[in-house]
Amino acid sequence: MGLLVTSTGDFITTSTGDYLYVATVTPEPIVSPTFSGSLVVGQTLTGSGGTWSDGTFNARKWQSADDGSGTGVADIGGATSSTYSIGFTAAAKYIRYAEQYTNAAGTTWAYSAWSGPVTAAGGSQDSSVITSPARMPSLGRLIYSPVVR
Repeated sequence: MGLLVTSTGDFITTSTGDYLYVATVTPEPIVSPTFSGSLVVGQTLTGSGGTWSDGTFNARKWQSADDGSGTGVADIGGATSSTYSIGFTAAAKYIRYAEQYTNAAGTTWAYSAWSGPVTAAGGSQDSSVITSPARMPSLGRLIYSPVVR
């Protein structure tokens, strides 16, 4: 003998007359988000949405970390669109993309895999290039010496 189940709002009724409560669960990612692009300072990454069980899209963000395990994970300030232009502070970091969905039961974030490390333009891992005297460490006095030939 089979069991017939019919839905009536938040409850389902079985053919034996039992009532079962149907709990709403937070959205679940079926396929995690991903991103594409070159992990090089100055390049733009593009995030692609995952597939969700249900819910409404709510937000997205980009994160950086010190390694592929997520050590020192931090949200990248202002990076809340589906694209992210890699800044010089991301050099040698690992990057991931995340999306948030919401339904009546709550909110869930889903994350891409970590990818990296980000390289500086030209392939160098050195992100400490001094670009102006304002960025130079304080050495007491700054002395400029012309080259004499």
